[in-house]
Amino acid sequence: MRGTRLGCTSVVVISATIPAAFGCSEYSFGDNAADRDDYAWFKGNTLDIGEPYAHPVALLEPNGFGLYDMHGNVWEWCRDYYDSDYYGKVADPALDPENTQPAPARVLRGGCWYYGSQYGRCAYRGGSTPAGRRNARIGFRVILVGATSPQSPGDGAASATKQLLNRCR
Repeated sequence: MRGTRLGCTSVVVISATIPAAFGCSEYSFGDNAADRDDYAWFKGNTLDIGEPYAHPVALLEPNGFGLYDMHGNVWEWCRDYYDSDYYGKVADPALDPENTQPAPARVLRGGCWYYGSQYGRCAYRGGSTPAGRRNARIGFRVILVGATSPQSPGDGAASATKQLLNRCR
């Protein structure tokens, strides 16, 4: 049976970092920040040049999975609850990458057109409360789940996340 759900931290991080061949790069396109204008909408190529808005998807280059706008354009709401100290509280973040402990804020990933590129790095996590939020800087990515894809990060993404974290240490 197929369905949809919001992305979570592990899905966003894996989608953004695996294309860099486990190189633990700052961005899905590598470590060269000079390349960011080819892949991402940030303050420098939007707000600073008089284009204060999110741009249509797929105007820039995709990452190695063919996914567009993994960095910049709009923050991606994730289903994880936000806790700035979460990864310090769990024994093994690779086995439990998604914070399921209820909290007022949810995780935001990827940065947006309004801020500098440092907020779009793969490792950056922010948080905000979704209640009553309507904002031109926040969006979401719907994940299609089916028989061959994991239903939750614990089903299969944990092993990929663990491999990624081990390579980055």
